[in-house]
Amino acid sequence: MYGMTLYQGGAIPEKNLRIVKIENFDVEACGGTHVDNTEEIGKIIIVSAERIQDGVSRITLVSGNAAQKYLNEKRRTVKQIEKILGVGKEGILNEAYRLFNQWKDVKKKTEKLSENKAGRIIFEMEKRFVKNILVEKLENFDMNSLRNVSRILSNENRTILLFGVADKIYVFGSAGKQTKTNIGQFVSRACSELGGKGGGSETLAQGIGHEKSKLDAVIEQLRKELL
Repeated sequence: MYGMTLYQGGAIPEKNLRIVKIENFDVEACGGTHVDNTEEIGKIIIVSAERIQDGVSRITLVSGNAAQKYLNEKRRTVKQIEKILGVGKEGILNEAYRLFNQWKDVKKKTEKLSENKAGRIIFEMEKRFVKNILVEKLENFDMNSLRNVSRILSNENRTILLFGVADKIYVFGSAGKQTKTNIGQFVSRACSELGGKGGGSETLAQGIGHEKSKLDAVIEQLRKELL
């Protein structure tokens, strides 16, 4: 009777189903909690909603005692935020906006410094290409800095493999389409030998390593192989 209404071409999970119909509103197959009256459910709070696929959404909710527990946890969280920020409930939003804008400003300045840092080293790196191949270690360079250097130096005929040494080892590689080099394989292997993990496509790849004592030997071996 309700085949296409309930399951638009999907597999029906059971031979016998409990069908709940609310007149002039909805019809659904029910596998949940059964009550005589919806009043027994009490308060309902939608916690999240996500799209699974076209026409299918997953809604997560809490009700009854669970709903009250959820609200109590939210109130405790708000109290903790008030204490951390040193403001009352009325001032939380304004303080949150202030901190967010401050973070954006710092992030923008950090990115600018990173770009400037990359720019200063470009001239030096240009001199170190051998047969359009560059394999280099850069002190105090994070992933974003390596990415900026690679972006500026890259072209279709160049293979670039950079190692940034900071709190950990950052590895970033790029290979132009004319090089016929699978940089993803080199980055993956380098990160593995350095006790980390990485990879990517034939033209762009990145990863992380940890064993700094092995770095010079790894760089020398990869440079020999690429050249």
